[in-house]
Amino acid sequence: MYGALKSGGCYVPVDPGAPPVRCGQIVRDSRAAFLLSTSDLLKSVKAELGESNLRSVVLLDGAPAQPLKIGAEPISRDLPIVSFKGASEDSRSLPEDLQVTECDAACIYYTSGSTGTPKGAMRSHRSTLVVAEDTVDYLGLTPSDRFASVSPLHFVGSAPSFLGSCRAGAALVLIPDESVVFPSQLVKLIESQKVSVLSSVPSSLILMVLYGDFEACDLSHLRVITFGAEVFPAKYLSRLMALIPSARFFHRYGSTETGMTAEYEVKSLDPGRVSPIPIGKAPKNAEIFAIDSDGRRIEKPGEKGELYVRGPMIMQGYWGDPERTARTLVKNPLRPDLEERVFRTGDFVTIDHEGNYVFLGREDAMVKSRGKRLELGEIEATMYAHPAVKEVAVVPVPDDLIGNRIVAFVILLDGSSVKREDLLAHCARRLPRYMVPSSIELCDSLPRTSTGKIDKVSLIKEEVARGKGTPS
Repeated sequence: MYGALKSGGCYVPVDPGAPPVRCGQIVRDSRAAFLLSTSDLLKSVKAELGESNLRSVVLLDGAPAQPLKIGAEPISRDLPIVSFKGASEDSRSLPEDLQVTECDAACIYYTSGSTGTPKGAMRSHRSTLVVAEDTVDYLGLTPSDRFASVSPLHFVGSAPSFLGSCRAGAALVLIPDESVVFPSQLVKLIESQKVSVLSSVPSSLILMVLYGDFEACDLSHLRVITFGAEVFPAKYLSRLMALIPSARFFHRYGSTETGMTAEYEVKSLDPGRVSPIPIGKAPKNAEIFAIDSDGRRIEKPGEKGELYVRGPMIMQGYWGDPERTARTLVKNPLRPDLEERVFRTGDFVTIDHEGNYVFLGREDAMVKSRGKRLELGEIEATMYAHPAVKEVAVVPVPDDLIGNRIVAFVILLDGSSVKREDLLAHCARRLPRYMVPSSIELCDSLPRTSTGKIDKVSLIKEEVARGKGTPS
């Protein structure tokens, strides 16, 4: 990823644990010219590559034992690679005529799409630099820091640690997947690696509070903890603040399309607090504002509106999808005389008495679960692809531990013998693990609103009433 940025190229991180169908979709859609993989991963995904744009595949575990026949030349990382046209085989420097500007694409992060196809948010070199510099400035990063992120590299939440540590000359500490799953291991790793700055989603921090062995570890070197992407219940955050009194705690708000666009330091917290923690205010070189239903900017506490973001950190658009881009990158409603484009987040907010923005909810069906953003429409589209599914409604059920538990209500075609396990397996073959529903309820009918739509609010209330969720 660093190499792609240095060369003026564009990196596209892909979840190695995602279903082969999804991996293939991303490789094809991004028109990637080069693929870094391993022999086993490549074998599992090669059937899904189809008519890809690949020219070379770099295998990180050596050359394959047998030809893979994927239409691109597999090469081992141990062999010399000609990286640039006209460069000699042993050249390690960039060509003098390399033409790259701050407006060129630096990365494409794929996120959930309502049509069942992942969408790629394209970010420029300037955008990534702004994220790096804001992270360094706001968190006060120095070369002596050791920065770790619980988020995997294919998730945009890892970008501040990946970019900020490099910009500051700090060390980047990579956390193995198994340490994220086992909170006691994570606490020990933070101690052994002398992590000074930790970025995480609340669900991982909650597991640390519940199961981490803090008494056996010295975490006095941990000076900053940042969190975001989902709600952090006050009862858990206050306990974490008491367990690590040396750390400062920052709530950072952003998205795949914008990077970090609001920040708030939590200095004290009442464990009994029920109102959400503010997302805060915009960092330097950025502006956020909210527009109400009448098209006016909200400015007073209690007023509500949709959040917009302007500044150099917002994406250039969704790769290969101008229609979707046009719906979210719109003319500045406050300055219609300008050609400037701002990002319409779909998030609704209000303002507190200190001028901080407070997140209220999403405009659409997109929710957060385990720190990951997903669209319920993509899960529904996947389930509808099963031949035995007649109707489906996927809802988020509030859960203190993971943010939202995803539950699918399914009506099967008459005479079908399909079981819940079959539907879960169907989803697991096509969706990332975090998007597979926590449970599937088979039913004969679904509640409807007066307009004939499925009444999802009633379904959520039903789950909460049965004790399978936490009231929000």
